[in-house]
Amino acid sequence: MKKRLRIVLIGLLVLVWALAGVQGMTIALERREAFFHSPDAEGQSLANLTVADLVERTGLAGTAVHVQSIERTEFPDASLGAPEPGLSYPRETTHGYNIRLQVGNVVYRYWAAGGRAVYVESYLALPQESEESN
Repeated sequence: MKKRLRIVLIGLLVLVWALAGVQGMTIALERREAFFHSPDAEGQSLANLTVADLVERTGLAGTAVHVQSIERTEFPDASLGAPEPGLSYPRETTHGYNIRLQVGNVVYRYWAAGGRAVYVESYLALPQESEESN
């Protein structure tokens, strides 16, 4: 019985890993409330930029991508937390956005500021409580 349970659990793990096999995707199960703050013009422009990047990166249809959240944030420098080797960045606080895009149960995170967006990670999201109760 224990051996059968172990095989089933390993099979489920392999299935989840295979479904999340997009290059660069990390899996983190996270329960969070869906929220969407009405963004300012810059936030909306950067969200549009991230949607375009995700469509190009994955080949997904743009209509399948939903903006889950746009949060104002501050980055320690102009690299937006993702410095490129060999480049130097001004060491001043950069105001920007943490943007989450969702396609099905996969959430894609971006950091964005000043007309630039950096892809951070992807993860599988647990269904929202409101969806579970329906």
